Amino acid sequence: MLLTSATSANITLDLNGNSITYTGDPTNATSGSALIRVADGVTLTITGDGVIDGTGISDDNELIWARGGNVIIESGTFLLSSNGESVVYASTPTGGSTGSVVINGGTFKNSASGSYTYSSALDPLTLNLLNGAPGTITVYGGVFYGNDPAEGDDNLGGTFVADGYTSTEVTLTDGTAYVVAKTDANAITVYASEALSFSNALTAATAATSNATDPEITVVLAEGSYTVESADLTSLSGVTIEGSTTGTTCLDVTTLASTNRNTAVEDISISNVTFTSTNTSGTYSAFQFAGSGTFTNCVFDYTNGQSSSAARALTVTGDLTFEDCTFVANVYALNLSADNSLEATVTLKNCDVTGWTSFGGTSLTLVVEDCAFHNSAYTVDTVDPSGNSMAYGVLRFYQNATVTNCTFDSDFEFIDCATSGKTITIVNSTWTAHDIADLLYLADMDVTGVTWTVDGTTVTVDSADWWN
Repeated sequence: MLLTSATSANITLDLNGNSITYTGDPTNATSGSALIRVADGVTLTITGDGVIDGTGISDDNELIWARGGNVIIESGTFLLSSNGESVVYASTPTGGSTGSVVINGGTFKNSASGSYTYSSALDPLTLNLLNGAPGTITVYGGVFYGNDPAEGDDNLGGTFVADGYTSTEVTLTDGTAYVVAKTDANAITVYASEALSFSNALTAATAATSNATDPEITVVLAEGSYTVESADLTSLSGVTIEGSTTGTTCLDVTTLASTNRNTAVEDISISNVTFTSTNTSGTYSAFQFAGSGTFTNCVFDYTNGQSSSAARALTVTGDLTFEDCTFVANVYALNLSADNSLEATVTLKNCDVTGWTSFGGTSLTLVVEDCAFHNSAYTVDTVDPSGNSMAYGVLRFYQNATVTNCTFDSDFEFIDCATSGKTITIVNSTWTAHDIADLLYLADMDVTGVTWTVDGTTVTVDSADWWN
């Protein structure tokens, strides 16, 4: 693709979760060209979380060539497989302007095996300049497989890394890479994709901020599936994870050993992620977690096995918020526990919940707002207070709680309290085709002194109203 202009042009290529891939016969590519060539007078800005894949073009072609034009790369994944050329290339044509490339982020990988054609001492190149008529490449961020950007051009030397920035070598599961960030960086964003796994992205970001007292790490996940490994847990506190806003980003946490699932992760922020499980039997959960933080627009979906749960055995260690999330499971939709001495707030806001929801921790404060609750499709042998076979549609509290602007399906089983002396406040909430006061129960005949308030009116729920 040649980008040229008689005067000047500013072009933005927003990958937006998509891929540009060369799939033709490599011999059809013009020798000495590139998948994208930017000529004099053109400025091309590449952004978004997609992929530009040139691994199918011939060995003597670059992926992106600034041939007198300007290229600004904000993010994305850039793939090539060439022993003779580089992923990114810059030159100055005769009588033309100096081609320039500025790289602020992204992942750059030349996957060719062996060494660079013109120097056996070098790995295949990610960045390169034309001998005799070079352009410029300046790197402010990104992850680079192959040669260190700090070592500059294979012929001219120097460095591609901008002043005040540092290239840090990291050992990843698929080879050695270099992550560029501001020297002594406190904040960094790394983009994970098919070329950079979640674990590798987290490792790279952690290495680049190793000198920071309180690092701010953001891992952006392109559309696709990722796995959280046991080793990741020690680096997740304070991390922000952002899934794709244009497609589905799945995060599988079920490979973690059970002993690692209770490793506390504090102040994590996750958005636009679907939590799934590859297990199809037993009492597995799509998500198990210990810690605090915020989950926004996430899906916890595990209906693979009969006794499966969406988010079970979550240990709360601080304030925890779920907003605009969906929980769907055969058994537990959301099952929290906490030390009874912990004073923290758990918020469930604008969520859609299918299954049993239970909040442990008698000193927690529960806030449930604008949520919809549904029975699961799975029926158990236990009978409900009416003597009917019971489905998993329960909202259980062990602490003071407020339920506001929520809806409960007509076949939803009940709301109950399992701790004496607590106050449950129901505001502007409805149980389809029923009086919501009839949905209230005690979890055990020994539970006493619970204060129930529905829209300002105290409701009596006596010891006869218990279900098990």
